[in-house]
Amino acid sequence: MDLEAKKKALRRIVHGVYVVGVVDQGQLNAFTATWLTQVSFEPPLVVVGVRADGVSHKMIEASRVFVVNFLTTEQKSLAQHFLKPAHLGEDKMAEIPHRVGQTGAP
Repeated sequence: MDLEAKKKALRRIVHGVYVVGVVDQGQLNAFTATWLTQVSFEPPLVVVGVRADGVSHKMIEASRVFVVNFLTTEQKSLAQHFLKPAHLGEDKMAEIPHRVGQTGAP
């Protein structure tokens, strides 16, 4: 298959865009995810694609906590903000209004 035709076809697959919030020892972070799927009803489980060499992955491994925030089409700028990789010690949440849930994740 022609590479451009393949790209065009794959871009037509409908998927959601999510901001995944993480916390570890009080440090907050978030990232944009486009791969999330349900794996079980009982217990309720989901799986999300997380960059293995990223800060958020390390935080999830340590804390075992993450939260999925579902975005609307009007929140494109929010998704773009969290596309940027975080660096240790950087606070990507500082300029974004947010609240933390019961787990402490934003």
